Amino acid sequence: MDFIHKIRSPFQLMSGKADEANQYNYAALGIVAAIGHIFYYLYWTYIDPLAYESLTLRVLGFVTCMILLTMRKWPQKLQRLIAAYWAFAITYNLPFFFTVNLIRNGFIDIWFVAEATMIFVVILFIPNVFWSLLSIVSGVGLAALYCYITAPASLYFSADIVRHIPIYLLSFAAAYVFSYSSTRGISMQREMKHKLQLDTAHALAGSIAHEIRNALAQVAYSLAKIDKQLAEKEITVEMGLSARTLLEQTQNVHRAIKRSQQVIDIFLEEVKTEKISDRNFICISAQEVAAFAIAEYGYKSDREIGRVTLEGEDFSFMGDKTLFCFVLFNLMKNALYYLPAHPDLKLTFTLMQGDQFHTLTVTDNGPGIAADKLVHLFESFFTFGKLSGSGLGLYFCKRVMQAFGGDIRCESQRGQYTRFILRFPAVDCEPVSADAETHSGNPGQVLAGRSVLVVDDEPANTELIRQYLQAADVHVLVSHSASDALLQLDRYVVDLVLTDLNLPEMDGMVLARMIRDGEPFSRFTDFISIPIIGMSGDPRAEVALACREAGMNAFLPKKPVAQELLLETLATALAGDEMAAATTDTQAFSSPPLYEAGARLYHDLQTPVFIIETQAKLLEKRLSDIDGNHSPQGALPGVLSLASDMQQFASAFRQQLNAFWQAYSVLTDEQQWQQTLQSTVAKYQTEWMQVKTWLKQGEALTLDSDQQELLQHLITACDDAVEQALAALAASQVAAKE
Repeated sequence: MDFIHKIRSPFQLMSGKADEANQYNYAALGIVAAIGHIFYYLYWTYIDPLAYESLTLRVLGFVTCMILLTMRKWPQKLQRLIAAYWAFAITYNLPFFFTVNLIRNGFIDIWFVAEATMIFVVILFIPNVFWSLLSIVSGVGLAALYCYITAPASLYFSADIVRHIPIYLLSFAAAYVFSYSSTRGISMQREMKHKLQLDTAHALAGSIAHEIRNALAQVAYSLAKIDKQLAEKEITVEMGLSARTLLEQTQNVHRAIKRSQQVIDIFLEEVKTEKISDRNFICISAQEVAAFAIAEYGYKSDREIGRVTLEGEDFSFMGDKTLFCFVLFNLMKNALYYLPAHPDLKLTFTLMQGDQFHTLTVTDNGPGIAADKLVHLFESFFTFGKLSGSGLGLYFCKRVMQAFGGDIRCESQRGQYTRFILRFPAVDCEPVSADAETHSGNPGQVLAGRSVLVVDDEPANTELIRQYLQAADVHVLVSHSASDALLQLDRYVVDLVLTDLNLPEMDGMVLARMIRDGEPFSRFTDFISIPIIGMSGDPRAEVALACREAGMNAFLPKKPVAQELLLETLATALAGDEMAAATTDTQAFSSPPLYEAGARLYHDLQTPVFIIETQAKLLEKRLSDIDGNHSPQGALPGVLSLASDMQQFASAFRQQLNAFWQAYSVLTDEQQWQQTLQSTVAKYQTEWMQVKTWLKQGEALTLDSDQQELLQHLITACDDAVEQALAALAASQVAAKE
C-alpha cells in the first residue's frame, strides 16, 4: 500500500492539491481538443488535404475529451480514477496523436511545428518534470509502435528530426520556465493570502476572546450565586420539580460555559502563526490524556455524552498535554456535529502500540468524506459541510502532530465511516503523572491565611475570584482601578497582587512597573518583591511578553479562569516568595531597561502597521465598488498608487520589525542593545516620515465626493497611526540614550 501511495502521489500534482484548478484544466483540454479534432479533420480532409488523416483516431480523441467534461460528476467509486484518466487523456490527445500524424504525414514541417507546440502544452498541463516527460516519452513511443504495426514503411529516420531538435529543446526549456514562474507566482499569492488571513485572524482573535470571556465571567458569577443558594436549601418533595429543573438547567449552563471556553482556547491556538516549540514537551500517557479529553470535553447535550469510547493498549510519547487535548477536542467536535442527522453515531478512540510508531485511530460511523475533499482536508482555511467552520481545525491538528514528530491522515468511505490515524514516534520514557505536574504541596496549604489583592474593573470577575479564593481560606482585597490598588498596597499587608491588564486610567502593566519601581510607597521595600500575576482574556504571545517585561511573575490568559488553575498559579507564585524576598534586585523580576525598551518598541509598532495596511486595503476595495468615470483625469490612479505604496510599506516594515526583534532578543550585551536600538530607531523614523510625506501628497488629490470621503478617512486614520509610531520611536530613542 505504501508503494501504491508513492506512485499515486505525483498524480496529485495533476488532480490532487490543485484540484480546483485542474477541474478547469479538464474542461479546457476537453473543449479545445474536441473542437480541434472536428475542425482539423474537416480542414485537412476537404479544404487542404494532407497525406494522412484518421477518422478513427479523431473519434477516439473526441470521445476521451467528452469524458473529460463529465469527470466532476463521476460516481464516488470512480473518483479515484480521475488522476489516471487525466494522464491518459493528455498522453493520447497530445504526444501520441501528434506524433502519429507527424510520422504518417512524412515528417512535414507543419507537424514538426505542431510537435513543438505539443511539448509546450503538455508541460503547462503537467508542471511536474518527471510526469510530463513520462507522458511525452510514452506517448511518442506508443505512436512509433502504432505506426510500425499499421504502416511500417512510414517509420524511417528523417534528417529533419535532427534539424528540429534545438527547437524541441527550446520548447522544453521555455515551457518549464514559464510553468515554474506561473506556479511559483500562484503559490506566492496563496502564501500571501494565507498569511494575511492568519494575521488578520490573529489580530482580532485576542480582543474578541477578551470581550467574550468577560461576558462568560459575568454568567459564571451569576451561576455561582445560584449554585450557592441551591446548595443552602434542601430540595424537598413539597418544592416540586421547579428546584430540580433549575438545578439541571444550571448544570447545562455550566456545560455551555465550559464548551465556550474550549472553543475560544482552541481557536486562539489555531490562529497562532509561530512554529510550535518542543522546548516544553514532556513524556505523556496517550491513554491518560485521551480519557481526560473525553471526560472534560464540553458536550452540547446529554445526548452527546457516552458517544465516545476509548480502547486499546496505552503508549507514551513526547508532547504537550494541552495541545494534544485540543487535537482530540477538534476531532470530537467535527464528528459530534453530525449527531442530529445520524442518531446512531458513535466515536471510538483506539490505541495501538508499534515498533517504530504508535497509533491512535479516531473512528466514527457518520456521513463520511468525499474523495475530492480528502486531499484538501488538512489545508488551512479549507472547510465544508459546516456553516460555522473556520477551516483551521484540522490544519492545526496536523501542525501539532508534526511538532510531536508524527503525523495525521484521514481515511473515509461515504456513508460508512471516517477514520483519522494519528502516528506518534515510539519513545522509551516514563509518563509524567498528573500529580507530578501540579504543585508539590497542596495549594490550599500554601494559600491558607494569605492576603491577595484582586484588581479588576469588572465586578463579576472580582466576585467570582473572591469566591474561589475565600473557599481556600484566602483574605481578599478588591480594587477596581490601578490607582485604588496603589492605595490599598500602601495601607494593608498584601502577599500577592492579581491584576487584570485592561483597567481604566492605568493598565495592569503600568501598575506592575510602578510596584516594581517602588516609587509611590512610603514602605516600598515591602512591595518590590511581591508576586504579581497578570490576567486577561487576550492570550497572544506579545501580551505574555509584555507582562514579563513589566515585571509580572505569571500570566493567566483565561477569563473566567478555572478555580483549580487560579489556586495552583497563586500557590506556585507564593511558594517562591521566600527566594524572591531574599534579594532586593528588581532585575530578578524584570529584564534590563534596554532589553525592555526594545521589546516595547516591537510591541508598540505592531498596531500602527496593522492600521496602515488595513486602511489601504479597505480604500482599494471601496474604490473598486465606486464608479470612477467622473473623477478628474489622473486623480484616481494617484489614489490607487498611494494605497499600493502604503500596503507595500506595511508588508516590508512588518518583515523588518520581526527581523529586528529576532536579532535583538538574543543579544546579551548592553552596548549591543544600545547601538542596535539607536540605529533601528533612526532608520524607522526616516521610513515613517516618508509615510507622512505620502499622506500629504494624498491630501492634494481631488476626487468625487464619495471617493474624497474615503481618501480623507484613510489619511486621517493613517496619520494617527504615523503619530503613534513616531511617539513610540521617540520614547525608544530616549531610552537608548539613557
